[in-house]
Amino acid sequence: MFRFGFLTIPPSVTEIGSGAFRDCFGPMRVYFRGDAPKMGRAVFDRSWQGFSIQYEPTAKGFTTPTWLDYPCNPIRRIRSDFDFTNKGSTITISGYSGSGDRVIIPHFINGLPVTAIGDRAFQRKILDPASLSLPPFLESIGTEAFAMCSGLTGSVEIPPTVATIGEGAFSGCSRLDEVRFLGDAPKTGPSIFDGNKSGFMIIYDRQAKGFDTPTWHAYPASVDTD
Repeated sequence: MFRFGFLTIPPSVTEIGSGAFRDCFGPMRVYFRGDAPKMGRAVFDRSWQGFSIQYEPTAKGFTTPTWLDYPCNPIRRIRSDFDFTNKGSTITISGYSGSGDRVIIPHFINGLPVTAIGDRAFQRKILDPASLSLPPFLESIGTEAFAMCSGLTGSVEIPPTVATIGEGAFSGCSRLDEVRFLGDAPKTGPSIFDGNKSGFMIIYDRQAKGFDTPTWHAYPASVDTD
């Protein structure tokens, strides 16, 4: 299925015809869950820049670093600072135990896209100064997901795929300078940015829908001028 640039090929697929996904500019990554199927010609030609194929390490028929002239590598099963729940085709982050001055939530875990940050997943977990990077396929940020993360600094970018942000999701992030929305305004719960620093600002694109200036949900808001 397509999912914001992610395509999963189930293990039941045994053959893919010529040009089946040619000129499909959406998928940035294709994940084969089973052995390599019989392939026609030019199956993924003219795909998105940065396109790549991933497969299970135990799968048969693939080669690395390329397969049929497409970038191809086995997925890496990772142990990380992030607790997560496998939803079958997506990953929800449920907890965090890491440290350091950069919190980078992975785009994929075990070959599946990270699409949700669960309720209170990072609550009070980022207390020393750190930046935050959210994954590009993210759809939802849960209730109090980053509440009281007083170490969050600088700017946080909200991917355009985010549709919902829960109550108090970034409340008490007292060092955060700004939040930049890269898409339309999501559905939000109350108090999402309560308790943030004086001068905190919401930035949004002039083409985005659903925002207001000079305030949005009572928080200072401004159109991006970059």
